[in-house]
Amino acid sequence: MPQNAHNGALTSARVPWMWGYNADGRLGNQTITSASSPVLVAGNHEFKQISCGDRHSIGLKCDGSPYCWGANGNGQLGDQSLTGKSSPILVVGNHSFIQVSAGNGRTFGLKADGTAFGWGENGSGALGDLSITHRSSPVLVVGNHSFLEIRGGGLDHTIARKADGSAWCWGANDVAAVGTTGQLGNNSEGDRSSPTLVVGAHSFIQVCVGENHSAGLKDNGQCWTWGYNPDGRLGDNSITNRSSPVLVVGGHSFVEISCGRLGTYGRKVDGSVWAWGMGLSGENGDNTITDRSSPVLVVGNHSFIQISGAYSFASARKADGSVWSWGSQLGAGSLGDWTLTNRSSPVAVVGTV
Repeated sequence: MPQNAHNGALTSARVPWMWGYNADGRLGNQTITSASSPVLVAGNHEFKQISCGDRHSIGLKCDGSPYCWGANGNGQLGDQSLTGKSSPILVVGNHSFIQVSAGNGRTFGLKADGTAFGWGENGSGALGDLSITHRSSPVLVVGNHSFLEIRGGGLDHTIARKADGSAWCWGANDVAAVGTTGQLGNNSEGDRSSPTLVVGAHSFIQVCVGENHSAGLKDNGQCWTWGYNPDGRLGDNSITNRSSPVLVVGGHSFVEISCGRLGTYGRKVDGSVWAWGMGLSGENGDNTITDRSSPVLVVGNHSFIQISGAYSFASARKADGSVWSWGSQLGAGSLGDWTLTNRSSPVAVVGTV
């Protein structure tokens, strides 16, 4: 599921449907017309995973082949061109991935041997190839690392997790207007063009990145966060930036976390979802438009089995296959409920199964 102003989901038959903003073809339906309800991705594709970047999307087939569509100004589609595509195209190089992740003008794929490859925008070193050169085809993340998970959804940084639970980040480590903000979690200043270890000897079972913050989930249910924090997105009851992990307050125990652009989400074993961070468009789902520096319950007595934070909204899926969204429509129908109205509590995406 999500990022930025579009969204997507797979049916039980692995068929991809998308909705939201589409001026650059990111919905993959061979048009540039935005859609406030799901439209079918062209090409009769079946994917086992999809991921939405800021202006593009990627789908992963069961055989490991990656397909991209949407904007391509930085080479994020991986087809050795800078030309956008409004339907899926195969990423070059005969790569077979087990996981993919789309971010801000860049894309990543993870292989079964733990090696990671990135392509697209690289101005802050977020591709991890020891350069700041944009790439229109996959390049190897350096360092002989073996990862279990990679998340490229940050504005200009990336996070990955190893089998020992260690988290590694690379890319930007600041925000131009305020200076160092610590999203790499290495207790230092400066961008990194290769993976750097998040400090603190933490062991995580899941990681995620937002625009300028990061988060990790431990096997005891604790969520730890670091980075930029002007709206409380770190959940430590402050608006203080952190360059090393801090514990989310409240004694919560989560089974899944997800980072939105300016906020963070946690799901508990009972299916309840909790949110913290920017709330201007209702993205905390608590029937307000208030920022939260500690977790608040998403209203409605919902029970979800998966969550996904996005640009200024969030989505969650239920056991019956229905998808629910809340937050900003971004003027393009990003919530998929046939309207352009922002929502501060969950609404069902029409037609999801």
